[in-house]
Amino acid sequence: EKSKELNNAGEIFTHVLSSYRFGDTKLKRASLQAKDLTQAVTHLSKNEWGDFVNNKVGFLLKDKYPEDEQLAMLELEEMLNNKDERLYFME
Repeated sequence: EKSKELNNAGEIFTHVLSSYRFGDTKLKRASLQAKDLTQAVTHLSKNEWGDFVNNKVGFLLKDKYPEDEQLAMLELEEMLNNKDERLYFME
């Protein structure tokens, strides 16, 4: 159970942080989402769909904290601790 939670947190953190860092324009956001959506469809994987969902959280945090990655990651930590419904958690 603990291993699953750590894997979930790591997967969420990876996608939220990468979309925060690379999703600074609409074109980059669309490209990132297209990649993960294509992977979700071609792999028929809920986890790939989760990447798509978690990317949106990264974009949200980028809009909220455009120049402060540390504050964005602190909010992500709070979201993880509260199991925020905007995040996708693997089953």
